[in-house]
Amino acid sequence: MLGRIAAGLLAAGLSTGLLAQEEPGASHPGLVQLAEAFDAWRVANRPVNPFAALRTARPPGWSPDWSRNALQQRKVEYLQFQGRVKAINSLGFDTGDQIDAALLGAAIERVHWELEVLATPRRNPGFYLDQSLGSVFEVLIRTPEPDEADVEELIRRLHRFPATINAAKLGLDRGVPMLAEAAIARIGEVDARVDALQQALAPFVTERLQYDFNVGIRAARQALASYK
Repeated sequence: MLGRIAAGLLAAGLSTGLLAQEEPGASHPGLVQLAEAFDAWRVANRPVNPFAALRTARPPGWSPDWSRNALQQRKVEYLQFQGRVKAINSLGFDTGDQIDAALLGAAIERVHWELEVLATPRRNPGFYLDQSLGSVFEVLIRTPEPDEADVEELIRRLHRFPATINAAKLGLDRGVPMLAEAAIARIGEVDARVDALQQALAPFVTERLQYDFNVGIRAARQALASYK
């Protein structure tokens, strides 16, 4: 029988590392604690993926950060997770615990694959369109009618566009021509998308947030225009 962590990882997919509900006596306590810590880290650090909706809300106040410093910090942190899973004493593990440990290790190794092998932030210009525009749509697909708190979150992410695009300009040192061409094709639609976003959100923006919303839209437009 699969362990508790394994069941949660398989149900949610290794890319999210979400855990199932606690079951008394299931899984080694050290594995459970480490899996929960990695799960929280993954939710906070996972890139926006337009093809895989995040099943757990980002931490309060979250905004995308793909600067060189942030990438280096992620590398340090996933290496720490690697060390922690290897340091767990597996002596006496039953089959479920062994599967849990293997799957947790695989989920952590996936971070290495994403950052060091695929190296998407260094190779794919379209990645930064996902982390900017995609970060806004990540909120919108969660709620068809955003309340004031949702709008505040959207505004914070709009204000983050300049930093994200600046990270692209500094970080794309191994750009792949084919991926660049695909990004160029996508960015041609950016103006229309921002227009549609502004119009769709207008009914939900309160008077208190109107100024910050307009500034955020303008910042997003300018950042994407400079990237274009």
